[in-house]
Amino acid sequence: MDLIVQDFEEINIERPQMVAKLLVNLEQGMQKGLINNQSSGVIACARQIISLSGLAADSSYNNRVTKI
Repeated sequence: MDLIVQDFEEINIERPQMVAKLLVNLEQGMQKGLINNQSSGVIACARQIISLSGLAADSSYNNRVTKI
């Protein structure tokens, strides 16, 4: 968990220890979901991990109108 905290400190996330703990819990939730064939639980945890880690795509970028 210390490496996760260091990564979040580098990208200036507030409360890096709390975010790191949440990520660990979500990863454990994904693991349990995989073991119990609960794909919706795995997906929900994965979405939260993506959101917390800042890997989500910018929705305003995806919704832009392109002119031809």
